[in-house]
Amino acid sequence: MVSALAGGSTLRAAELLTNGNFESGDTGFTSAYTDDTTSQTLDDAQEYMISTSNGFPSYSSLGDHTTGSGEMMALNGSTDANVTMWEEDVNVAPGSSYTFSGYVALTTYYAPVVRLNINGVDVGTFTPTNTNDWENFSFNWSSASATTAKLILIDDNLDYSGNDFALDDLSFTGPAPTTAVPLPASFYAGLLGLAAMAVSRNSKRLLKPLTA
Repeated sequence: MVSALAGGSTLRAAELLTNGNFESGDTGFTSAYTDDTTSQTLDDAQEYMISTSNGFPSYSSLGDHTTGSGEMMALNGSTDANVTMWEEDVNVAPGSSYTFSGYVALTTYYAPVVRLNINGVDVGTFTPTNTNDWENFSFNWSSASATTAKLILIDDNLDYSGNDFALDDLSFTGPAPTTAVPLPASFYAGLLGLAAMAVSRNSKRLLKPLTA
């Protein structure tokens, strides 16, 4: 358990992503891919949509990982290197350990190579192997002296054909810095009053004449 001093800060384990399961729709993250959520089609490379469909029904049928009928992020992979497909910036506590995890499903062929980058440093990669099946990936990260974390997912597979997949239930967990509720001014005034009384009593003891 982590305790907090008056006026300081406290740490608590928390889920730090805004919309990791995509149930709030196309919000809470950014992407350099073209957003086709409105049109609900993924007919070209470097596109994504938030949908209950994986975007490629002719290849496979796949429900989201959360409930089987909710939202997920379906993607048609980029043919250019280092293009951010998902990003979110969060506040972190220095000197703390965090875990980034999620689920990826290969919906056609030529699996994506999902790479996690935090604050410009690659943390790890994961490649799914089973078509039409959700597979879990997880990476550990230490914040060191950082107070923020720029979380980026990139697909390192640059094939034009078949590089189609879905993401769901992304998670970033660990201590979240929160500011403690400040104490009222009357509290500090009371402390000053007690200190003044203590000084006064000590002064009187020192001034008291010695008796034979």
